[in-house]
Amino acid sequence: MKKSINNFFNTYRTTNIFYGTITIFVLMLSMFFVKNYTTHYTMNAIVIGVENNKVLIEDDTNNLWEFEGTDYTLNDVVAVTFYTNETDNTRDDDIITQATVLYHYKSINK
Repeated sequence: MKKSINNFFNTYRTTNIFYGTITIFVLMLSMFFVKNYTTHYTMNAIVIGVENNKVLIEDDTNNLWEFEGTDYTLNDVVAVTFYTNETDNTRDDDIITQATVLYHYKSINK
């Protein structure tokens, strides 16, 4: 009887160690494949050029960006939403997904 109880506990302990090891391995492996990127961010910018439907803006860090749009005038303040291309480098964020006018230049200078 004593031998069968010891056998049971040894088997139970070995099984738990095995499943625990497998669980930890799977969790660690998933950390390498799952990336938690923020894919969009918003930045304010000023319209510094408008020609036809091309709008040139300058952000707070003096980077220049261009997008197509209408109803923008010089010195408008716009909120621009960028797509990160899933990189850490701002210069790779070449896709502007949205540009919204916060303040029209004419309404500020009334």
